[in-house]
Amino acid sequence: MYNILNNAFIFRRLLHTLSDKLFFIRTCLLSRSLRLLMRSGETRQAKVVFSGESGVGKTAASRVIVTDGQEFPNNYTITFGVNLFVKNINMPESSTTFLIYDSTGFDLYSKYLNSYWDKPDILVLMYSVTSQMAFDRIDHWLRLAKEAEWGHGPLPKISALFANKTDLKSRRVISYEQGKELAAKLKMEYFEGSAKSNQGLNKLMRWLAQEWHQSAM
Repeated sequence: MYNILNNAFIFRRLLHTLSDKLFFIRTCLLSRSLRLLMRSGETRQAKVVFSGESGVGKTAASRVIVTDGQEFPNNYTITFGVNLFVKNINMPESSTTFLIYDSTGFDLYSKYLNSYWDKPDILVLMYSVTSQMAFDRIDHWLRLAKEAEWGHGPLPKISALFANKTDLKSRRVISYEQGKELAAKLKMEYFEGSAKSNQGLNKLMRWLAQEWHQSAM
């Protein structure tokens, strides 16, 4: 029995090591591709990091943003690392291409996030209004951001807190006032809405575009 348990433990360790190696290779390749993408084009480009607990809807929100509300993933998919989305925002005063980094909500992979979080322009922290834990751990994800490289400088001047899943009114446990209070404490702009019903996300992205345009003036 001991040999069986020992072999099983060794096998799990090997799988975990292999997963780490593959994840690291994916990180390097994606980071290189993104650097090349950011050098191309004539519109102003901004690197946006979406961060928060797993299951709060970061990936769903990203897909809704880039498809203008035409696509909402009905099946929950775990993000192992980072998903990349590209969104163009055209406004009278400027055109902006946002490179949205939808990062994992699992601490297991957070040690690799420095490769993605290097010198971002904008930070968006997200939680679900139906989850007390996700709300309480916003400080945890902010701390991870501060501990990451971030160009060895301060956090981005443009940052926002987004409260997702407001369509689930009967399951809401975090109030609007609590969200506003936390955003004020963190010195962030507060938004709330629902990826599923496509509420609040357009307002968030247009605010980010305006702030990004004004930061260059």
